[in-house]
Amino acid sequence: MPPHISDEDYERFSQMAFSHYTINHKSYIDLGNAQRISMEEAFGAALWQLNKALGSPFKSAMKMGLIEDYMDSSSTSSLLCDSLKENITDQAVKFEGDRTTFDSLGDGEEIDSHTDRFSLDGYMLMFNRILEFYKRMNRSDLQEILRQCFYLKAGDTISGIHDPLRAKNRKKDMLAEIIESWGWENDHIIDLNNFKVWAFDLSVKLGGEVNNFIIESYKRLSQTGATSKAMINETDLTVLGRKLFTFYSRKEKKVGYLPKTFEESLHQNQITFAMTPSRTGGEALWRVYRGSVSATDLTSEKVGAQLLRQMRNLPDLLTWLVINGVWDRRTQVNLQSRESRLTAANFQNILESLGDFFPPIDVGHLPNNDLIKDSQIRKLYAIVNLGDTSHSQGIHRVDLVYRTSWGGMYTERPSGKVDDMGAMAFCLDRLPYSDAGKGPSLKVYVPTGKIGVSAGRKVFTDFENVLQGIATFFHASPLPPLTQRIFLFKGEQGVITASWNGKETQTSKFSTFEEFFKNGNTASSSAPRSAWPPRPRSCSPSRPSPRASSSTKFK
Repeated sequence: MPPHISDEDYERFSQMAFSHYTINHKSYIDLGNAQRISMEEAFGAALWQLNKALGSPFKSAMKMGLIEDYMDSSSTSSLLCDSLKENITDQAVKFEGDRTTFDSLGDGEEIDSHTDRFSLDGYMLMFNRILEFYKRMNRSDLQEILRQCFYLKAGDTISGIHDPLRAKNRKKDMLAEIIESWGWENDHIIDLNNFKVWAFDLSVKLGGEVNNFIIESYKRLSQTGATSKAMINETDLTVLGRKLFTFYSRKEKKVGYLPKTFEESLHQNQITFAMTPSRTGGEALWRVYRGSVSATDLTSEKVGAQLLRQMRNLPDLLTWLVINGVWDRRTQVNLQSRESRLTAANFQNILESLGDFFPPIDVGHLPNNDLIKDSQIRKLYAIVNLGDTSHSQGIHRVDLVYRTSWGGMYTERPSGKVDDMGAMAFCLDRLPYSDAGKGPSLKVYVPTGKIGVSAGRKVFTDFENVLQGIATFFHASPLPPLTQRIFLFKGEQGVITASWNGKETQTSKFSTFEEFFKNGNTASSSAPRSAWPPRPRSCSPSRPSPRASSSTKFK
């Protein structure tokens, strides 16, 4: 079909082609005519590129650049499909009378070896178009980011402009020719070839630059006025917005995702933990380094280049390593700290446990059914007495790690010290909704430390059993309308009541059963999330849990 034709002419030419030529319908696909792309359609495409960028940022960056060009009011460029048709037509004129040579342009190798091969390559047309657009914008910085994206996405490398393999490999020859026009030095090419073994901070920096490019491109596009008429429905916008929130937002208690460039671009073969105790009695400062770091190395200024992250919240640091793929089971874990009561084996065990409980997720492909609903806690991981290896018979610290239905990861702990009952109440308030068939939703982990298994190990087993029992009681069967399930638990520190109304859990604590029966109504009035029945007989008529009437003690 000729370029730049109307939809009416397209239909007319199609009918003429089928009436004058023998065309096998099974050998061709009619994709229709692309007469123009509206601003609204282009903006809708930009929105979906934001989503795709979560998994393939290099490709999305280039496509965002093309969309910017299409939506630029000053641009006089043709659609890519029309540009390609024009170039093919030009070649047809050159080869007039030599039909065999022209027909051979459909063969990939012939195109690769042709003097005008770049004009007949759709991908190169796109990329050159993008570079020209940002050249008009006087944005050489954006041009350079896109060049790196293109080279790393190409799937092939060259050792330099004068790569001896150029003569034997058409793809390398084309790549070298392109790069030569950019003015890259051989050192820069070799550096990009070693991208997958870059220092962690450099890899994160490039990923951040590419993601910033995509976000800034979106911001420029959103100023065109096409947003209000974007051809994307409300549900899709909600789904996309929540994916972007999960990946990009930074908020208290939330464990951040790092922008990836390749699947394993952040993975480390070896990491080393180090601890600096607090001088004021607060939380120790934990650092994690790439590679093996000795005690002597820790005092060296050069060790700063190996630092991956430092935090006082150890569960946050461990979760960050797992969800970003910095650590996996292939990673060797080292520890440099005489003051720590945890061992390297402890770190390896808890990282393996976290990794098994929170398998990797692709934020860009989260289920739409989850994203159109309110965010819920789906998986809860409780770490009991982290860093304490005494023979304590009770629980005095609990750290929670949980994942929501939107894919967000969070860490949380009660303020101040807690006892057994306080830890129980804190966990119950964040009890996940059990989703049958999708693996366990609740786990309790107890580090054992240098001195071995705690003498009070049973207390922790009971703790997990009670939590599991309550979760089963609440979620084992659908909750009838207008009912609640209530679970009563008695320990040495008092009585805990937990209620489930079909959406969330709420807990209250009483010193005795007598206080519960006396003040149950009063307690309920201060609980804004659900009404609190005054007596156990107001519970759901569902089959009761055996634990609901038992007196389980931690000590």
